[in-house]
Amino acid sequence: MRLITDWFWRLDERAGGGARPDARRRFSAAHPVRLGLIAGAATGGLFGVATLIAGVTGWVSAFTLPVWLFCLSVAVFAGAGMTGIGFLERRRQRRYGWFTP
Repeated sequence: MRLITDWFWRLDERAGGGARPDARRRFSAAHPVRLGLIAGAATGGLFGVATLIAGVTGWVSAFTLPVWLFCLSVAVFAGAGMTGIGFLERRRQRRYGWFTP
């Protein structure tokens, strides 16, 4: 396992991971939950608007509970995924010594 971890960090450094993070990366590392909430709200809003447009244009099943639960679940998974990415970015910045809480 240590070999895989060392390989990953060498690959990350070679790909530019050791460079100073820009403002977006600093924000994602400093506020991973806020990043997840923003991403989840944006994704859920996009799916919700698309469903509303579909309902207005005549799709009969647009206003059913399963469709809205699907929109909600996509938003939750997008938010959780981006929160995880924020925490991984925080870990990466700590590894290189850039993250200071």
